Amino acid sequence: MIGGLLLSCALTCAAGLFGLHRLDASLEGAVSVDVPRLMTITDVRRQIRTMVVAEGNFLLETNPASAAKIAADIQKANASLASLFGKYATLVLPEDQADLDRLRADVTGWTAIDDRVRALATAGRTADATALAKTHSKAWEDLIKGLISHADAHFARSTAEAREVSGTARVLLIGVFAGSALLGLILGVLIYRAIRRMVGEVVRLKDELIVANEGLERTVDERTRTIRAILDHVSFGFFLVDRELRITEGHTRSLAQLLGRDDLAGQPVAGCLGLDGAAAADFDANVTQIFDDFLPEELSCDQVPGRIVRAGRVLRVQASAVRDAQGAVAQILFGISDVTDLKAAERTNRESQTLLRALKNPDPFRRFVADLTERFGSVREAVQKTDEARARRELHTIKGNVGCYGLTDLARQAHAIEDKPTIDLPPVLDLEHEFSRFLDQHVDLLGITPGEPVREVFRIDGDELTRLEAAVASANDLATLRQVIDTRLQALRWQPASRVLGPLDAQVASLAERLGKDVGLEIWGGDVLVLPAQVMPIIAVLPHMIRNAIDHGIEPAGARGAKPDRARVEVRFEDRHDGWRIMVSDDGRGIDTDKLRAKAIAVGKLHADEPQTHAQLCMLIFAPSLSTADEVSEISGRGEGMAAVAEVVRNQHGTLTVDSERGVGTTITIDLPKPAAVRIAA
Repeated sequence: MIGGLLLSCALTCAAGLFGLHRLDASLEGAVSVDVPRLMTITDVRRQIRTMVVAEGNFLLETNPASAAKIAADIQKANASLASLFGKYATLVLPEDQADLDRLRADVTGWTAIDDRVRALATAGRTADATALAKTHSKAWEDLIKGLISHADAHFARSTAEAREVSGTARVLLIGVFAGSALLGLILGVLIYRAIRRMVGEVVRLKDELIVANEGLERTVDERTRTIRAILDHVSFGFFLVDRELRITEGHTRSLAQLLGRDDLAGQPVAGCLGLDGAAAADFDANVTQIFDDFLPEELSCDQVPGRIVRAGRVLRVQASAVRDAQGAVAQILFGISDVTDLKAAERTNRESQTLLRALKNPDPFRRFVADLTERFGSVREAVQKTDEARARRELHTIKGNVGCYGLTDLARQAHAIEDKPTIDLPPVLDLEHEFSRFLDQHVDLLGITPGEPVREVFRIDGDELTRLEAAVASANDLATLRQVIDTRLQALRWQPASRVLGPLDAQVASLAERLGKDVGLEIWGGDVLVLPAQVMPIIAVLPHMIRNAIDHGIEPAGARGAKPDRARVEVRFEDRHDGWRIMVSDDGRGIDTDKLRAKAIAVGKLHADEPQTHAQLCMLIFAPSLSTADEVSEISGRGEGMAAVAEVVRNQHGTLTVDSERGVGTTITIDLPKPAAVRIAA
């Protein structure tokens, strides 16, 4: 009996040890490898999603201090993520190694994008940052789901194996139990219960992990919905454009309100923006240039029109390239905002600056109004007589002069008329009406009524009045008295040149800023006395010469060689016995006579075998419709501005000369004769 009991105990113990050994091996793989593997990859997923949530908080945070703290937390999360990847690399299944490598590469790339997102948001480009944040989390999601699925499947197999071992041990124990004693039965029951508890604990851990993951997914989904709701209700519109130049699915809801239509997905982007004809073709060409990725991305994106007028509203357009994993431009992200109110405020500010200039120097402004009124009449007459060249020269002068006073809307309107193949009367009348509207709106301040002749105001100081009285008192006869009065009255009309000039300094500053150049204006001889009636026609075309000097003469920043970085434009007045000399100089690149000659031959202004001196070639800058500019802009490029200068000088019986040296600069000299009566009096 004792021997049988001992044998039974021995068999029971042997069977139990055998079952425990196999179960221990199975549980070792499940508990010490499979569970950590599943928990680690789950932690990776939770960490990445936590970063997505933190990033959303960062983009939504308006407090700089809180935003900085969130950014620091994101950096810590990045470090924690790298540590988790290292831990998982020691547990990864062999068949999952390739997917792990891909995931690490994607997340590394995503981390770089995440840094870019934070940088964009920190720089204030929230629109770009938000759009980029929404597109960068797709790649790793499928991979990590696959890894979790594989780890979960392997864990399930380990659990099944443990259960199989448990079943085998149970059968073996029951078989041995037939010949074993009570001790064997007790030992078997204890072992069986221990196995069930261990398996149950593993299953419980798995269930807790699943519940935790589902809770995290709900949190991320809720946060994503919050961000989406914000994007759908802001005054900005975002959409993506594919290589077919069509709007893709997934644009923000506000885009439909901004563009006034709902059927945007799959539609050509130019048409949705209200562009057609040449404007649509230019827009498509600029967008295609971004996809070609030949030029630097920032330069290509800047070529896309930044402002579009649609249905009376002004829309600001911004483009940004979205690249795939290989770095190629896959789509283009567009941001659109309604800046109509902002443009209206800017227009009001520009008009306020115009009023300040006019009130500060009322005499030049009155002459400007008188000259502009006369030029509008000249344009109307030229259009009615189909004198296209004269109409364009007058319009070009009008555009330059209104630009000097900050009336940029009128300048753009004049430029649009110039752009048309034929100049018609209705647009010219609209332009004249807009200028009259400006005068009428500010008649109380300016004292100038549209349509009425502009009164010329003369001033006399006390000393001059005293001298006039003394001269009258000393006259011995009527003839002498008349001569004295005529001479003094003529003197009243003389004014310093500085008082006749318009706001040339404002023109230089504005133009230099638009062209990205550093240019200073110097005026010499401002105290030279001139007769405004004789000099004003020349003053009216001075903006053409100054604009030509800054646009064509002055080099871009960094291309001036040994010359000072700040370029110089100089206007000089000189009084001579028989006339006035007006000079406009710059220290720019000088006139490229070779290019000018080739252009003149190409447009038929010069014969190829016709000999020309350097001075004669320089004078070609005054030829109508001849410009060395590669393209026409609002600033220059038509060849009409300098032609207008030459025409005015001829009409005033003056002469023009040009002195230019490559790399040194150019000087244009106008000699304007004084009226005969003035020369005799002098």
